[in-house]
Amino acid sequence: MGIQKCENCGYQFSWKEIQKAIRWTYKPLVCENCGTVHVITKRTSFIFSIFSGVVGFTLAMNYLPILVGIGVMLIILLLAIILFPYVAKYEIDNSH
Repeated sequence: MGIQKCENCGYQFSWKEIQKAIRWTYKPLVCENCGTVHVITKRTSFIFSIFSGVVGFTLAMNYLPILVGIGVMLIILLLAIILFPYVAKYEIDNSH
C-alpha cells in the first residue's frame, strides 16, 4: 500500500495531488513530470462506493444515539479522506 506513481515515467504523485483529484468527483490525475493523464480505476471507484453504502447502511440500522452516530460517521469519513490516496489506484487514460 502506497501512493501511486505515474505509470509512464514513475513520477511519485503526492497525497495532496490525489486529494485534489477526488474532492467532489474523480477528476483525472495529470502527471506533473510527463503530462500523462491517469483516471481512477473502475475497481477503486466500485470499492469506495460499496464501502460508503455499507457504512451508511450500518450506521442507519444501528440504534446509536444521534450524536454518537454522527461522531462515528465523521471519524469514518475523516479516515477515508486521509487513507484514500494510499489505496486508490489510477491507470493511464486511453480514451483519448
